[in-house]
Amino acid sequence: MGTGAITEYVDVAQIALYAFWILFFILVGYLHREGKREGWPSMSSGELRTGVGHASTQNVSSRARSG
Repeated sequence: MGTGAITEYVDVAQIALYAFWILFFILVGYLHREGKREGWPSMSSGELRTGVGHASTQNVSSRARSG
């Protein structure tokens, strides 16, 4: 057996490669699931919060939002 060999057929590089692919597919699945999760709305109601708390909200005109 050569350097880095765990058994006659498996070495450290092969295990590292398999670990990378497994973690990569777990990451892709996680990101796909997070992308489908409901969260912040993609369209806003036109209110901007500029300060601390809800007392300091402003309405944005539809012209400012569209352009």
